Amino acid sequence: TPGALVGGGAWAYAGWLRAVPTPTGGVVTWAATSPDVVVLDLRSRHLAGDEAASLLVSILERESSFRAHKIDSTLRGNWAFETTAIARAGRQVLLVPAFPAAGRTCVDGTVLVDGVPVHQTAFAVDPRSPVTGSRPIEFLPSAVAAHDLGSVRAAFAGGARIVVADAATDADVAALAAHAADHPEVVVVGPAAVVTSLFTGALVSGGDSQSVVSPPRRLEARALVVSASQHPIAIAQLAELVRLGIEVVRPPSDARLDDATRVLCELAAVVHARLAADPTITTLVSVGGDTTAAMIGEAVVIVEGTIGVGIAVGSIEFHGRPLRLVTKPGGFGVAGTLVDVLVDVLGDVLGDVLGEVL
Repeated sequence: TPGALVGGGAWAYAGWLRAVPTPTGGVVTWAATSPDVVVLDLRSRHLAGDEAASLLVSILERESSFRAHKIDSTLRGNWAFETTAIARAGRQVLLVPAFPAAGRTCVDGTVLVDGVPVHQTAFAVDPRSPVTGSRPIEFLPSAVAAHDLGSVRAAFAGGARIVVADAATDADVAALAAHAADHPEVVVVGPAAVVTSLFTGALVSGGDSQSVVSPPRRLEARALVVSASQHPIAIAQLAELVRLGIEVVRPPSDARLDDATRVLCELAAVVHARLAADPTITTLVSVGGDTTAAMIGEAVVIVEGTIGVGIAVGSIEFHGRPLRLVTKPGGFGVAGTLVDVLVDVLGDVLGDVLGEVL
């Protein structure tokens, strides 16, 4: 999914090869290759809480090098169950629920999206994983709140198993990650920017073209854009594509969103049929975590880099041929973000490169 892939993108920038396997029937399977860094996409957001926790514990028991667990930047999913499971497995947990470059910060223990408590934003009505609160400590009864690095150190020294840390800037995130890097007993939990900072010491920052990782090559070919995201930002981005005459693949307008699994399966079937029938489509742009999970299934993604905040680029094999994969979380960016992505990935002149997208 986009979060896992963008984390891999930053490690690609650091020169490591990595893959993103996914669990099959609740059991993690590894790629045939031997990458230096492996990002495991557990697909746990929509599992029962105890099932998500059990899946993560199975990784902790097998992998002594486990150092970080990526969660959604808007507190969707089973992050509380998973964080508690890590602590119960005997590890200290530093939870940093912030991605400042994407407008997600944690101030006085409250997770904000562009300054608004996350449970008061569009994420509160997410059709599959609505956010019900903005203060992580309220979901983690044994956790200790920390407003700065000094209080983080004090909390761990006092025996805390879970510390929830404020972070309002990239510098805050980097300082907290650096502390965790010096303490192998600490598992970092947080969005992609946090776990990336733990390993690379560099954040993927927004708004500056020099601060993101460009893919090593462009692919001068046709793209297929697909999205099932219902977030207002994603809808605005898709509308901008349509306004420019770029068709996207979406669920039918009358699709029942309360049956999301079926809708996503049907959408994936349509996309795979298109890809199988048209070999000139060599780039798949997938918007939204659930969309991406449905599209790639259990395939392994080799991540090449990132081209913006939360936007990862990699390669995947579909129907016996390589395909460029670009992924973006539904709630990231502005109305023109997808247009910028297509220009960046496909070429300088959008009309000449895309033509008839579908």
